[in-house]
Amino acid sequence: MNKTVLQIIVFLGIHFPSFGQNNIEPKNLDSVIEVTKTNSNDLLGKYLYFSEDVPSHYDINDAQKLSFQRSEKNILNLGFNNKSVWNRFTIRNTSDTIIKRILRIEKPLQDSIQLFYKKNNTWIVSNTGYMVNTKDKDINGASLYFPLKFEPNSEQVYY
Repeated sequence: MNKTVLQIIVFLGIHFPSFGQNNIEPKNLDSVIEVTKTNSNDLLGKYLYFSEDVPSHYDINDAQKLSFQRSEKNILNLGFNNKSVWNRFTIRNTSDTIIKRILRIEKPLQDSIQLFYKKNNTWIVSNTGYMVNTKDKDINGASLYFPLKFEPNSEQVYY
């Protein structure tokens, strides 16, 4: 089973290792991942919202205005294609402590994937993928990884 995420997606099955669909406007997204309730092998596909066949020149500002569909499966499968795809998911930390996790995309087929999130009102971008230089990745390995850090009693939206 192939799993993968964000822009130019084939199969999407995101996990925390060490951590019929409806059109929904971004402001109305209600499915939030509670990081304190996740386990190391949890698939997060049902928490994903996606917008496919998006113009390839879209940036994070354009992505925030897109209409998204909610995935109803643990692994989002958009088939093999060259479409640009944006995903959105929200993670909440309801604890009083900082929680660190690693977002893993198993067996991905993407050349490059970008993960966007806000920090101090500025968009931060993290890159990974097979065509991304090793020195430009946060974590290297057979799967693709993004390290995540959740502040106490916070909520973070990712694209």
